[in-house]
Amino acid sequence: MECTKPAAPRRFSANLFLFFLFSFLGWAMEKAFVYLSAGVNADRGFLVLPFCTVYGFGLVIARVLLGAPLRQRRYPWNMLLLVGYILFAALLCTAAELAVGLFFEQVVGVKLWSYAGAPYAFHDYVCLPVSFAWGLALPVVMQCVWLPLEGRLERTRGALLPAVNAVLLIALLSDFLICLLA
Repeated sequence: MECTKPAAPRRFSANLFLFFLFSFLGWAMEKAFVYLSAGVNADRGFLVLPFCTVYGFGLVIARVLLGAPLRQRRYPWNMLLLVGYILFAALLCTAAELAVGLFFEQVVGVKLWSYAGAPYAFHDYVCLPVSFAWGLALPVVMQCVWLPLEGRLERTRGALLPAVNAVLLIALLSDFLICLLA
């Protein structure tokens, strides 16, 4: 008889891996955006490794607080819930951007990004158009990418995913400490 892990550790392992995946995808998206918009091959973020963890943390927090954006409910409740999800997602992403931006500027002394000159910018770390875009993007990413990957990763057996997570966690924490102390 095969011994299987309980669902909770597998879900944690799946979500930790997705944190790393979306931190990497966020870094890649930032790098591509800067290259396409400014023609500069700039390294984005604070870390040496190719991770922009605000994306990973933002999606993990959204997964915990918001869950799945759409469930089987009848109209108009499903539309009202989706609008509420979008509004809360925009607020959540805006709060995360502001908190991370201010933390790095005030505590670490690094200004990671700026929306200076953007419409309705606040402290140059958040602005209304970007908040709106995150609010619209989050339910799509959660429903179409995160949740299907989470389900697939939860069904994986064995020690490979926890081992990969452990290596990535040690590398990320080491990178963060080295960059913080440098």
